[in-house]
Amino acid sequence: MSEQNRPDKKRFRGLGIVVTVVFIAAMASLALLNLPKGIDMDLDKIGTGKPAVVFVYDSNLSVSGMQTEAMNKLRDDYDEKLNFLVADVGRPQARDWLQRNQARAAELFFFDAQGSIQQRQSAPLSAEELAAIIHSKLNIHQ
Repeated sequence: MSEQNRPDKKRFRGLGIVVTVVFIAAMASLALLNLPKGIDMDLDKIGTGKPAVVFVYDSNLSVSGMQTEAMNKLRDDYDEKLNFLVADVGRPQARDWLQRNQARAAELFFFDAQGSIQQRQSAPLSAEELAAIIHSKLNIHQ
C-alpha cells in the first residue's frame, strides 16, 4: 500500500477539512452577532410627534460605521422617546430628503417633534457627545 493511500492519512485530511469548516462557521456567526443593529431608514418619521436624529450614511466612508455604532449604544436608552434614523446616500428613497436639506455624507441632523432642525453636526460624535446634544437641543433625558 502506498504512503498516500493509507487510511490514516485520508482520515486525518477529512478531519482537517471538517475542523476548518466548523472554525469558519463559528467565526462567521461571531461576526454576525457583533454587527450593529440596523437603523431605521424611514425618513417620513421626521416631524410626526417624536424627535429624531438622522445620520447621513455613506458606506464608502469609515466614519459611517463608527457613527452608527455610537448611535446603537444609545438606542435602547432613548428608543421610546426618539427616532434614530439613517439617510443612506446610496438609496434612491433618501435622495429627495438629502437635496431638500442640503445634506452631506457623514452629517447628523437633530429634529424636534414637529420636524424643525435644532442642530446640524458633522460626524463622528461619540455616544456621550450625541447624548449631550439630545439632552440640550431636544430636551430628552434617559
